[in-house]
Amino acid sequence: MKLTFQGRRALLLGGSCDLGLALIPLLNAEGLEVFATAASAPGRARLAALLPPERIYTVHLGEAASVSVLAENPPLVDYLVDLAHLREDDALLLSLDPAKAHATWMAMGAHRHQLICALGRGMLARRFGRMLYVSSTAAAVPAPGQGLYSALKRAAEGIYHTLGVELASRGVSTVSLRLGLTQAGRGAAFLEHHPHLPWVSPEDAASCMVFLLSDQGLCIRLTSITVDAGLLARKYSS
Repeated sequence: MKLTFQGRRALLLGGSCDLGLALIPLLNAEGLEVFATAASAPGRARLAALLPPERIYTVHLGEAASVSVLAENPPLVDYLVDLAHLREDDALLLSLDPAKAHATWMAMGAHRHQLICALGRGMLARRFGRMLYVSSTAAAVPAPGQGLYSALKRAAEGIYHTLGVELASRGVSTVSLRLGLTQAGRGAAFLEHHPHLPWVSPEDAASCMVFLLSDQGLCIRLTSITVDAGLLARKYSS
């Protein structure tokens, strides 16, 4: 099947992660113009190997000032792929430091909402847009110690789902992709100690994202798609 794309420009929020780096070449191959954000200098350096400097933005969701800079002057894009997440230590909910938890909620909730709204207004003006939130199976099945991570993922899914309901009649659609264990980031570190568990490669995950962005994938909306190689069917059992 040959994929087609109604839009031409895509922004990857948190695009310097392994998933973003796997996705950029695939989108380029489909003829899309890709923009991406990174939260740090090392992240910008990773993106610089794939993108020209004028398409790379520095955005740290934990820093209100950097979020406002992009929100006040967002690029006009047709696709948003939200890969952004702050790395927090696993901890039981009752043991969380209140101040750290508050800062994380602000970053992943209020600051994310600010950016999504800014980008969504540009999509509304052109009567087309597609937002893809990359979530986690932890949103559906949290493990002990993943309470904050799980809750943040589910809250972000809720933001995108509600936006999709509100904007569907005006050409903007949303969908969430729940990934299981992935050979990237915290997932790769976990798999070092649990190599028997099923996992998804960044390349396979990126291919799924390309399909969900394509015209052929637009009928999948206002839902969460699970891609976990069968993890939830047997989560963490031996």
